Amino acid sequence: MQLAAMALFASLLWACNSGNKAENASAKTDSLDHEQGEVAGTLALNNGAKWKADSITHVNVAAFESIIDNFEKAGQHDLPAYAQLADDLQKSLNRLITDCKMQGPDHEALHLWLRPLLQNVAELAKATTTNDASNLFNEIKEEARLYSQYFE
Repeated sequence: MQLAAMALFASLLWACNSGNKAENASAKTDSLDHEQGEVAGTLALNNGAKWKADSITHVNVAAFESIIDNFEKAGQHDLPAYAQLADDLQKSLNRLITDCKMQGPDHEALHLWLRPLLQNVAELAKATTTNDASNLFNEIKEEARLYSQYFE
């Protein structure tokens, strides 16, 4: 059902720590054998403090949020617009994953933030009604905004 989201999430687990961008891009399509459940848990603060994210992650998240903001401002919310939005968001997430150099617990927390985004962007790409697409967009928007609550 969510094979594309699972594959992308699995590639995130592998790609974030790999330094070779060509391998990272290849991993997105070659990771179908991984399971989505590799990162378990729920996103929470780090003992009351925000997790540390590196500058490139901040830049990529800001770009992702900009796509959301621009879509909202445009006001065109038909199915083709939602399909284009899903494509733009997926490209942005791919860039975030490819550029990721984070490691350790902060990196694992980032995975927990990304998981629902990856799933909902994949679902948005398959939406067949504007109502479903709108609901998914609202979920994506809320999930994206959580970044500033959990990361610095």
